[in-house]
Amino acid sequence: MSMQSKFTAVALALACLTAPAMAAEYDFDGALQSLRTGRMAEAYGRFLSLGLHGDPDAARIALFLGQNATILYGAMWELTDLDAASLRVVAERPALRPQPQPDPAGYDATGISQRPIPADTIARK
Repeated sequence: MSMQSKFTAVALALACLTAPAMAAEYDFDGALQSLRTGRMAEAYGRFLSLGLHGDPDAARIALFLGQNATILYGAMWELTDLDAASLRVVAERPALRPQPQPDPAGYDATGISQRPIPADTIARK
């Protein structure tokens, strides 16, 4: 077996190992896109499927949507006790995606200060 054949075999093996992770990330992004565009039932189905297949981030979202859909969206999506128990076990695992960290200056994404502004600062403006 030539060196090029060995290199090709190793590259192919690595590509096969990373393909499921890349596919799961693509599916999660698709579920997020469905949620952001208002296709709630589709998003719930995708998150539920990903969560039941071991994605902890999707499991957390599926649990939230399954338990609060009636209140938030006026929809009744079925979340069986067995599925909810499975999702809770998966949701306890660490997140697969980076979590946003709070800004040390005390601002969040809205740009609104989370710390009270001193009264003398307001008086100067």
